[in-house]
Amino acid sequence: MIPPHSERAGEVRISLPFPPSQNRLFRQFKGSHLSEAYRKWRDEAGWGVKAQRPPKVSGPVAISVALKAPDKRRRDLDNVGFKAVIDLLVSHEIIEGDDCKFVKRIQAEWVDAGDPCTVTVRGIE
Repeated sequence: MIPPHSERAGEVRISLPFPPSQNRLFRQFKGSHLSEAYRKWRDEAGWGVKAQRPPKVSGPVAISVALKAPDKRRRDLDNVGFKAVIDLLVSHEIIEGDDCKFVKRIQAEWVDAGDPCTVTVRGIE
């Protein structure tokens, strides 16, 4: 069970399942299509977001992603987390967009404990 989001003034924290690698988001077959792994993650994460009911964060934002690896395999931090997570935030209207007008800063880190993926969205000026 995913706990409800936590919220501070101008900041929203959301728990998500561990996101798929960016290398596995799309598959090539007569054009680009979502992979089955990405589709499954997007659906599971989407239901988790709906259950947590986070508020929208308007305007420019800074996004922080804390990842707890599900196993001991080596992973590249820049290859996990950003694309799938930010697209999910946009599709659930937590942020207004993912272009340079709205997403001003992205930070990611590996953590030893906690949820598989904790996303913090903070409004900035």
